[in-house]
Amino acid sequence: MQEKKDIVPIVIPSYQPTDFIYNLCEQLSGNKSLSIVVVDDGSGMNYRDIFNRLSMKAVVLHHQENFGKGAALKSGFNYVLNHFPEAIGCVTADADGQHSTMDILRCRQMLIENKNSLILGCRNFDHFDIPWKSRLGNQLTRRFCHYFMGISVSDTQTGLRGIPRDYMSQLLNEKSNRYEFEMKMLIKST
Repeated sequence: MQEKKDIVPIVIPSYQPTDFIYNLCEQLSGNKSLSIVVVDDGSGMNYRDIFNRLSMKAVVLHHQENFGKGAALKSGFNYVLNHFPEAIGCVTADADGQHSTMDILRCRQMLIENKNSLILGCRNFDHFDIPWKSRLGNQLTRRFCHYFMGISVSDTQTGLRGIPRDYMSQLLNEKSNRYEFEMKMLIKST
């Protein structure tokens, strides 16, 4: 039986996903102690089938229109805070295949071991699959974080994060609703 201190749901924001998200949720749902929350950020009727299939593996929340990744994350946080009162936090993962099941579970374990810390997964930027725009964006935001905030982070844009419960609650008040939400998350953590 899962101990109360180990409750860490997985939150996956999704906009117009491929079947990768189903495969990821299927792999994660093999671990019966995991709860998965997928947020459909207004993907539209063409994606209804995939979300219907996902509902067999995860709780699926729906936005009627695309509000942005930050808004989808906040919807997932709100759900976790209200439906998992014993959760120590959540792990967020992207729906597009950037994070392996093993890395998601490692991030979860790191949050369990460091309950009050923001945990960041880190992509390997030497890997050939990383688009040049992501590489450049990450280099620029890493320098920004280092020079203006005094923190060294190797992947400022990672969607793989372990977020403590209290911090999730604070982030619900953040005004950003798009991709900049994740950067604001880093800034507020300092």
